[in-house]
Amino acid sequence: MNIRSLAKNIPALRFLYCWFRIHYFRIMQKHNFQKKEAVRNSDHLYIWQSSISSEVGIWESHLNNPTYLERIKADYIHSPELAEVLDRFCKVKEIEAIDIGCGPLSTLPSLDRGLQIHRTLVDPLGSQYDKFRSSLNCDPQNILDYSAEEISQHFKLESFDLVYMSNALDHSYDPKKVLQEPRKLVSLQGVLYLEHFENEAEKEKFSGLHQWNLFEEKGDLIIADRYKMFSLREILGVGFHVSTKAICRHGGYVASTSVRLT
Repeated sequence: MNIRSLAKNIPALRFLYCWFRIHYFRIMQKHNFQKKEAVRNSDHLYIWQSSISSEVGIWESHLNNPTYLERIKADYIHSPELAEVLDRFCKVKEIEAIDIGCGPLSTLPSLDRGLQIHRTLVDPLGSQYDKFRSSLNCDPQNILDYSAEEISQHFKLESFDLVYMSNALDHSYDPKKVLQEPRKLVSLQGVLYLEHFENEAEKEKFSGLHQWNLFEEKGDLIIADRYKMFSLREILGVGFHVSTKAICRHGGYVASTSVRLT
């Protein structure tokens, strides 16, 4: 049994393993940022387009694995961080929500402790996922093929109580523009909620769609490639309260909640 498998079964070792990975990749991100000997390639759109077939293949492999579907159910839908966000809507019976970059299988539940969540699912690769979803034992989900960078063009502004992104922002080719879009869609009393693994680009050596690092710093969410860096607070600006925390789970995880103020 390797250390990763052992850590999953012993809580103390699991914590230490996660803590080590969180801090190791934070150190590596800072060490490699704007490194002089790095070869600059900032054409993120070209890289994104070139990586589509690989991303679709990875998802097809994941969804053919029954244990992966169980992991999604255990780790995302029942995460205490998401539950805390949904508790904000405890006084109503139903909400309108949009899952941006949902992938072939949304991790946002349609029902949570009596709260009906009317989901709108969006992913630019939705039609690609449909090619193999029909042959798998997956819940039917209507996924709209909209680019996250231009999503506000397709919906009425301020029309969603919850704007949700999970493991998607760092897969986009222009995360700054992506974050400028959902801020237009969330209602005055609504929540923009983000869940992402920390420093995925560093872990994956900037391969495929992994072109951006996301990490927590002083309660803010920082987005960086090899050469530039910006924060969620500076993107959203006045009118939003950003609260980001790094959670010691799966070797480093970020849960970021942004609440629009009245």
